[in-house]
Amino acid sequence: MLISITISNGFTDISNGRLPGKTPAGPGRTRYDWALSYPINNYNATFCFGKYAHFDDVYISGKDTLTLNYYAMPYHLEMAKAMFAQVKLMLACFERHFGKYSPESAGH
Repeated sequence: MLISITISNGFTDISNGRLPGKTPAGPGRTRYDWALSYPINNYNATFCFGKYAHFDDVYISGKDTLTLNYYAMPYHLEMAKAMFAQVKLMLACFERHFGKYSPESAGH
């Protein structure tokens, strides 16, 4: 699935999958292109846009590296960083109980 959303500059679009790129889309507008390489129901495709702060991290499991991208309201950025610090522990727990989370399933 490819999800393309055009919005006014100064805003960020967030959607399913990976963000392979952003493209200028005319005066004061940017198109965000999100790509999914795994099956998804149409009703699970979502998008949000707003004035988000972005930060990222990586989860390493054996030889695989999974990029982790987070978006939060700028006034909640420090709280979000503290909260999302738990994600790696959660992924390790899920792998232990449900099997390896492959980078391919995350849209690589």
